[in-house]
Amino acid sequence: MLDANSNMPGEIYCRKCGYDLRGQAAAHRCPECGREFDPADFTTFFAQPPDGARWRWTKRILLGVLVLLVTIVLCFWNIIRWLADHNYIEAP
Repeated sequence: MLDANSNMPGEIYCRKCGYDLRGQAAAHRCPECGREFDPADFTTFFAQPPDGARWRWTKRILLGVLVLLVTIVLCFWNIIRWLADHNYIEAP
């Protein structure tokens, strides 16, 4: 699908890393991996995200949230232990 205002397709993804290249046409280079592409040449990019590209990003976000939650739990646990060690509360 082409945009009404240009010859560029509406969706364009890097062939190497799957990065969404919309708005990057002036640079002709993927900002994630550095691979060159030509918006006029359909063989230099994908018109749809590569298989698994969205799932890879979802996994990374979920891993980040998991690490954040574990960090919060560990901090909370250490605060409870410190309070118990200093007799502010009873030990759990």
